[in-house]
Amino acid sequence: MITSIIERNAGHPDDGRAGFDRLTVDADTKEEIDNAVTLAEARLWHTWVLGTRHPDGVFEAVLYKQSDLIASWHDGPSGLHPVEVTAAH
Repeated sequence: MITSIIERNAGHPDDGRAGFDRLTVDADTKEEIDNAVTLAEARLWHTWVLGTRHPDGVFEAVLYKQSDLIASWHDGPSGLHPVEVTAAH
């Protein structure tokens, strides 16, 4: 079973900066958590923590993204940048 919680404007996981949402996902198996993360990443979430195993055997993932995000993005050392997508030739 998978459960998830979205916290709006929860802050950037590095420094608490405003403007970021957090998604916490718990699952009974590694396969479930991996599938949930794959689906979330396809919806522009970035993984912060993956595969944390609680003492009760639950797998956890914590993901984040900019609030109101509508395009792919990169969160690198020089800041946040949209990702430019170009067609392959």
